[in-house]
Amino acid sequence: MFKIIRRILQVVLLIAIGAFGYWLWLHPEALKPAAKLYKEGEAKVKEVLTAEQEQKKIIGEVSGRVTRVYTGDAFQLTDATGVFNWRLSGIIAPEMPVQRTPGMERTAGDLSREFLASLVVSNSVRIAVLHSEGVQGSDGIAYIGTNNVNLAMVAAGMARLNERVAHVLPFDIRRLIEKAEMDARTAKLGIWAETPGATPSK
Repeated sequence: MFKIIRRILQVVLLIAIGAFGYWLWLHPEALKPAAKLYKEGEAKVKEVLTAEQEQKKIIGEVSGRVTRVYTGDAFQLTDATGVFNWRLSGIIAPEMPVQRTPGMERTAGDLSREFLASLVVSNSVRIAVLHSEGVQGSDGIAYIGTNNVNLAMVAAGMARLNERVAHVLPFDIRRLIEKAEMDARTAKLGIWAETPGATPSK
């Protein structure tokens, strides 16, 4: 008797499942809310994971005063522990002339260096470190207060995105720099002005 009842219940369950499946086939829109929630949840998880991965690109933070500027993307930072050379990550500025001759005009490299100096020299600078080699030289994103110096250099047309190493930048900052470069190009600012030899070397 028990076996018969169990068999009947199994048949009823199979019929119910089949009927529900047939109903869903006739009304696929019923699944849309669930599918939407699943996709939104999946996108949110990816967003959180991506943000965490991007944040891991920043390996530390240092602060100090800029005591010397070498080029439009490199400078010397002095803090309580010593003197260190830093490079602005993900961007590249025009090269400085190797030799100077009397009466030589200021180059794009000179202008870029002078602009960076006007932003950072004697100022307290905070650096989000992306790569460190100690006194040999390190790379990072420089800030004066909340102002991103890497971004400011590109926005002024004094440097451009270095596509070969742009992947080291957190994604949101890279997007901002890409946009700033497009705007500077359009406005023909700095190195994008129609001046011979004004483009940064690759």
